[in-house]
Amino acid sequence: MTQPEEAPAEATHSYPAEAGFSLNWQMIDANGSPVQVTMRVATADEWKKVIRERVEFLQAANKGGWKFANVAKNPDAVEFPPSRPAPAPSAPANGNGSELSKRINVIKVLPQPGDKVNVEFWATGRKYAELYAKGWALDRAKKLLAPVTQHNPASPAELSITCDVVYSLGKEYKPGKHYEDVQYIKA
Repeated sequence: MTQPEEAPAEATHSYPAEAGFSLNWQMIDANGSPVQVTMRVATADEWKKVIRERVEFLQAANKGGWKFANVAKNPDAVEFPPSRPAPAPSAPANGNGSELSKRINVIKVLPQPGDKVNVEFWATGRKYAELYAKGWALDRAKKLLAPVTQHNPASPAELSITCDVVYSLGKEYKPGKHYEDVQYIKA
């Protein structure tokens, strides 16, 4: 008499998510073809490995004639000022991405619910703020303010600081009128 076959044991383990940390970007290879590049590590605490590998990859890719793809700008991305002084901007007739600046004397920091903050940039004697950064994440606002203050944007404040706020003309909201997108602050 034969023994009945034993049923396979049910899986009692779970598999981890695809990656603990993933970094993606688009490039154009030396032949002009678009390429999606993805680098991953199993756990989030290994993120530095991805950053180091990305640097090495980009050095090799640049030598091989690869370039970054021209992709739509992420509105949540923080742009840092260039390491060398930017050329004096000229005012564009339409929103074409040229940088402009306004001289301001007061920065108002207004924390909002959900770890967000509004930052208002005022010129002396004005009835309304010159520029606004509305609904920014706290980290993004802290990086924006870093060239002129170490103030924690989680706390409300009215700061007397004279500086230039660099912005670009953004999306057109009515004919000839564009949003003014804050880019960075020059001390």
